[in-house]
This record gives sequence, C-alpha cells and structure tokens, in this order.
Amino acid sequence: MTPDDGLGLAALARLPGLAGLPGLRIPTGPARRRRGETARLRALARYAVLDTPPDAALDDVADLARVVTGHPVAGIGFLDQERIWFTSRLGVVPRQLRRDDWPTGRSVPAERTSGEAAGVRCHQEEFEVGGEVFRFLAAAPLVTTDGYRLGELFVMDQRPGELGPRERSALTALARQVMTALELRRTLLSYHAVVDGAGHVVFQLDGWCRLVSLTPTWSALTGYGMVRSLGRQLQDFVHREDRDTVALHLADMSAGTAPSTFECQLLRLAKEEIPVEVTARPLTDESGRRLGLVGVIADISERRARELEAQHAQRLEAFGRLAADLAVELDAPVRRLAGGAVVLADTCTAMAELVGDHRGTPATPDPDSRRAPAPALAPDPAPRSDPDPDRDPDPDPDPDPRPDPDRLLAGVPSAARAVLDGVDRVSTLVRAMRAFSPPGQDAQAPVDLVEALEAMATVARIRVRCQVEIAVDPPGLPPVTCAVGDLNHAVLDLVMTTAEAVEERGGPGTVTVSCGVDGENVVVVVSGTGILVSDGVHRRVADPFIAVAPSAGRTGPRLALVRAVVEDRHGGRVSVGTEMGRAVYTVTLPRDGGDGPGPRPPGATGEPAHGDPDAR
Repeated sequence: MTPDDGLGLAALARLPGLAGLPGLRIPTGPARRRRGETARLRALARYAVLDTPPDAALDDVADLARVVTGHPVAGIGFLDQERIWFTSRLGVVPRQLRRDDWPTGRSVPAERTSGEAAGVRCHQEEFEVGGEVFRFLAAAPLVTTDGYRLGELFVMDQRPGELGPRERSALTALARQVMTALELRRTLLSYHAVVDGAGHVVFQLDGWCRLVSLTPTWSALTGYGMVRSLGRQLQDFVHREDRDTVALHLADMSAGTAPSTFECQLLRLAKEEIPVEVTARPLTDESGRRLGLVGVIADISERRARELEAQHAQRLEAFGRLAADLAVELDAPVRRLAGGAVVLADTCTAMAELVGDHRGTPATPDPDSRRAPAPALAPDPAPRSDPDPDRDPDPDPDPDPRPDPDRLLAGVPSAARAVLDGVDRVSTLVRAMRAFSPPGQDAQAPVDLVEALEAMATVARIRVRCQVEIAVDPPGLPPVTCAVGDLNHAVLDLVMTTAEAVEERGGPGTVTVSCGVDGENVVVVVSGTGILVSDGVHRRVADPFIAVAPSAGRTGPRLALVRAVVEDRHGGRVSVGTEMGRAVYTVTLPRDGGDGPGPRPPGATGEPAHGDPDAR
C-alpha cells in the first residue's frame, strides 16, 4: 500500500490504536491531500488531453448530453493543477478557466474513488462563466479504472433546473463512454509510439489480400499516401519479380500452411527498391472464420547492410588466413626448388671441370654458379729415391681431388625430380585457388562439381591436419547449375567444421566428401571420423556462434549461414544427421539450378561454419 492509496490510508487511520504503533507514519490532512493530488495529475498526464485541439468525437458526446438533458450548454473539462481545460465546449464556455472560478473546481477529492461512488453532482447557485451568468450545472465525473477523477462531462443552463433519475443515469453512461474512448486513445498512442518509433508498418488485409488498414509509417516507408494505397493488393507494391512469390506466400499464410515470415523487395514511389520482412498471421472472428491477414512490414535495409559488411569482413579475414596458410604451404616446394637448383648448379660446374681436364684446358667458371670452381690440378712430381727401403710407404696417400663423375651424375635425377615436384605443387595450389574462388561467379552457371570439390579439398588441406578425401559415386557426374564460388565456400565451411571436430580428439582422422546423383538432384555428403555429436547440442545446431572446438577459441560463421547459401540461394536443403556417433552433413542441390532469392547471402566465406553438428 502506498501513500497514494487514499481509501486504504483513510481506513487505516480510523483503526483504533493503530496510530500508536512505532515506525508507522500515516499521512493525514494536507500532506495526504497533496500526495493524492500529485498522483491524480500524473494519471491525467497519461491521457495527453490538455492543450489539445477540439475533438469531434467528444463534441458528439457533449451534444448528445445536451439532447438527453434538455440544457443548451454542454462540454467536457479536465482539471489541471490550477485550471480547467475544456476539450469540448458547446455554448459560451471559453477554452479554459481558473479552477477557483469553476463551481466544482475545488471539490475534486484527493483520494481515489470508485465509479459507483462518483455520481452526478448538481450546482444550483448563480455563477459566471465567460461573461454569462448561469444558475444550473450538472456534472458527471470522468473517473479512470484505477479511481482517479480527471474531469467531468457537464451541462449548464442560465435558468434554474434539475435532473431526473433517467437523465442522471444517461449522463453517467455518457461519462463512462468518454473514459472508454480516452482509454482506447491512450492505448493507440502508446501503440503508435512503439510502432512508429520502430519504423514498422502494421497492416491488415482482407480475404483478397487487399489493404484495408495501414499505419502512417506506410507513407514514410513507401512514399505512397494511405488513401491511395487502401483497397489495392499488397503485391501491387512489390517488385514485379517477387509478386507471384508474395501472392503465394500470402495465400498460404491465410490458409495457415506457410511460415509467418518472408522477405521481398518493396517498390517506393520514387521507383527505388527497399528490402522488407513481412510477418503476418490469419485474422479470424469469434466463430473461427478467416477474415484475412494482420501483420507487420519491417524495413531491413540496415540489417542487410550490416550483413553485407559482416560478409565482406569475414571474407577478408578468411582470405587473409588462407593467404598466410598458403604462404606456409608454398614455402616447402619453393625450398625444394631452391635446393634442386643448387644441386644442378654444382653438378654442372663440376662436370665442366671434368670436361676441361679431359680436354687439357681449364674450365671457365660460370659467374652465376652457386659453387666456386675447383683449383687446377698440379702435375705429379718426379719419383724420389727412398734412402730407407724398409720404411713403410705412406699408408694414406692423398686422394684424387677431382670430382667423381658417377657420384655427380647420380644426383642429377633426384635434383631434377625435386624441381619438378616443387613446380607441380605450386601449380596445383595456384590452380586450386583460382578454381576455388573464380571471379564473376555470382550468377548461376553449369559447372563441373567434381572439379570444384577437388579444388575445395586442395584448399582445405592447407588449413587442416587430417586427410580430406573426395569420393564420386557414380563416376561421370553431370554438370550442375550453381553459383560455384558460394557453393565452394559453403562446402568448405562444412569440411572445416568437421575437420576441426576430428582434430579436437587429438588423433589422426579423415574427412570424406562424397557426391552422387539422386533423381533430379545432386547430393554432397560431408562426414568425418570420430565422435562428433554430443547429446546436449542436438537441438542447438543452428544457433549462432556455437563452437565445435571451444578450446581453440573458434566461433566464426555457423551452420545457419551454410543453409543461407544452399537453401536460400540455390533452392536446395541442408540436413545434419548422425551415423555411429559421427556427424554427417548432407547437401542436396537441384541439378538445373535453384530459384532462391537473388542477393548473395551473408556468411558465404571461406571460414568454417562452426556449429554443433547435429540434426535439425
């Protein structure tokens, strides 16, 4: 109970002996009245009726009060702190008066009252309003649902008068209707403050998908006036490429057989396109009969821009990491190339020396050779006489310093093979990178899926330690119409997710990517060895930023982004299942291309789609 609870505090104050309890302070007299008046003024402010223009609906109620009671002057006034503001005034009543100049201005109770206790009050003493003298006033209080008296609905006459029971009852009923209208208005104001602040459009469609109700945010979003728009079908304001799809979505929503949300391109009056998200549900009456749809249209331009920015950032980060890994991977074959070149240079220099010795002319050293030429061999000195024939000859005479041709020739093939292997490895990596992310592949086109997957596997092997294998069954896979760049990144996401889960177990493993034909579809299956699925993550596989390998600190893109590439862009589907404790990702694509929406979905990057591998 608060100090504003006037009725409760008055009752407590009358309880015998309660005032003597220590620590209990019950405000009485002026203090309680001030607190009650403050609470009443706060309640009045909630309805935003002060200093407002005339309201035709309230004027109609006041006019009806004149007709019912037979008195010529009527109005609706709200009691502010020092004045009474007349929202409706029929007669000679001014726009506002001081509360002290109004007959009932100072008789408003500070305590909250019930509707039954607040009856019609009549004032039959002479008073002056707007220079006119009146001798009769009957006022029905306007009381909120929580008991605060905001003002009154009144009738006045310059002649003395009286109200009978029927007139009093009618005036009280009209006062209740005024409060009902004010409550509805307050609810609508709160509703529009939320909806307009969010920038969303609330709409209602009839059974033929025609607009029958719109919020003012429609004009701000589309540029079309509300009067011009009502009565037209919603798909008339949609981009022509989306109209058939939107019509099907709305029909399915009305029947209750489609998801409640879809995206499309809305056309503004200035012929600009704006991406929107439409959320709707069937509108039914009390008998369950479907009357149409009610829903919300949300501008998702900023969200798309943020997604595109995030996509670019993820791509830059992914290719930065890939470039670093590629540099490490290229280091080994380049070193083999350098080593083989040194061996070949040394061999050629030594062979030139041998040829020079054979011809009796010193060989001209190659200035570009990595090895300095051997010095010229001096002729053998004349044999000397040994004065001591019993002395042993030198047990270890100087070996022949000339190069051994057999040894030199034996090293040439291995050096040549090292050079060729290094060149082949570098060429393979370069071809894989070019095939993995071909330029200008935003549009769908027929591609060799096996070749694309081989390029993807080559790139994946740069990033992971486990083995990545490609299996095709049956051989000779037909061409598949797809956006090969996006699809490559999506499958790489799955391979990286699986590989990281395999490596998390600490042992060697294999990730297998198999592809085959299933009717008019092509199926790509990604699976890995090891126990990858835990029971606790089965229902959270599509949640954002769920790390498969949390100890490595990797989050990044997730399975939901892979679905965006496969399902939204290509019209395919992604399913995640388990097989003997292993995660199995299955990607199904139509061979002739999908009919997903045009813009490239966010998250189609070379980064792994870290997510808990599990079924939908």
